Amino acid sequence: MHRLDWLIPLALCLLLALGGCATTSGGEPEVRIVEVAVPVVKPCPDKRAPAAAYPDSDAAVRAAIAAKDLPGLVKILLAARPLHYQRHAEDDAQIAACVRPPPAPMPP
Repeated sequence: MHRLDWLIPLALCLLLALGGCATTSGGEPEVRIVEVAVPVVKPCPDKRAPAAAYPDSDAAVRAAIAAKDLPGLVKILLAARPLHYQRHAEDDAQIAACVRPPPAPMPP
């Protein structure tokens, strides 16, 4: 075996790799200006009323827990539940009002 047998495959690989770089271009590339319509997302204004003072505030819950007043804690949480539901309904209505279908695609 010869010491330089590895040189022939290496030379072939190098010629094949560099052979792709010698292609001729078909001339200058065509430059076109294309206008693309992109929808811009605008934030919806917050039209809800200010948040109510919920009876289940952190201080009220902590005070009921510290006093070990389980019936009082349940009353606080049950009193706040409808207010939270009302606020979530307002949020859902506002989100539904802000959702719009995407614009129709521009003709080519």
